[in-house]
Amino acid sequence: MVGFDPHDRVTLTQFEHAMSGATSGVLTRLLTQPLDVLKIRFQLQVEPVSRFSDNPVKSKYQSLLQAARLIRKEEGIPALWKGHIPGQGCSVVYGIFLFVVFENITKNVWSYLPHKVTTQWREEVHFFCGGLSGALASIAAQPMDVLRTRLIAQGEPKIYHGVMNAACTMYRVEGVTSFYKGMVPTLIQIAPFTGAQFAFYSWFTRMWNKMVHHDEDESLNASTTLERIVCGSAAGMSAKLAVQPLDFVKKRLQVVGFEQARTPFGQVRTYNGMLHCIHSVWKHEGINGFYKGTVPSLLKASTVTCLSFLIYEHVCDLLRIYHRSHDRIS
Repeated sequence: MVGFDPHDRVTLTQFEHAMSGATSGVLTRLLTQPLDVLKIRFQLQVEPVSRFSDNPVKSKYQSLLQAARLIRKEEGIPALWKGHIPGQGCSVVYGIFLFVVFENITKNVWSYLPHKVTTQWREEVHFFCGGLSGALASIAAQPMDVLRTRLIAQGEPKIYHGVMNAACTMYRVEGVTSFYKGMVPTLIQIAPFTGAQFAFYSWFTRMWNKMVHHDEDESLNASTTLERIVCGSAAGMSAKLAVQPLDFVKKRLQVVGFEQARTPFGQVRTYNGMLHCIHSVWKHEGINGFYKGTVPSLLKASTVTCLSFLIYEHVCDLLRIYHRSHDRIS
């Protein structure tokens, strides 16, 4: 169970929650990086995505399979893992902050608020706790996220030759603020997204227990792997649908100042901030523009949320089993 549970016979330390979060982040990133690459390539593409569009300018990427084949042909299979090193750094930092902060906040909420609030209003509590956790984790991981986006966004010939070269070039040319480009839409997007992830996960878990165990109290029933997969996938997809336009704006802003590397992919536009980006996309690409990359985005969100919660809870379970066996031996 994600979040503080007073029924747990073994209470894990903050370090153990951090280790579980880091493990979840590393394995999830390794398995889902190609979906992230595809999502970002679609989001940064100005031209209409559909091959059946009336626009005379055809897009480079037109479908998931076509895009994956084209990237493999032009850049090689390793290109599907572009930005993986800063992506792993981002995932580790984000995973640690997200779960440690969430566990601590839910523990304090349970300690100070009435029992009725933490049980009957569990989804609402998890939404606010998850939103705050996600915002703090995003601030910590933003520099790595910008580096990851820049490395994924570039084509051939490359502007950046590795993580350190990208970081040094960005700092020298654009200054330290370049590592926090897109921070405003990131926070606006990530707080409701992570809050919705935790809230939907709690709600789907409650519904699962009601249908399968005929009991809404998830703390009284051991979670199964299938339950975590189904509830995690549904939670990720539901949460992502709500914030997709903000994720799109964030990615567009993160590559501002990086237009030279984008020319092989088609048209390039420069934005002077979040509102200008929204206005420009609405004017030139229409409302559908905000939903570019939605298919890989939903696939990624459902897979990432599923794996994130699944791996995190399994590692926590293993640590609790270790503590119980150690206590019996002692």
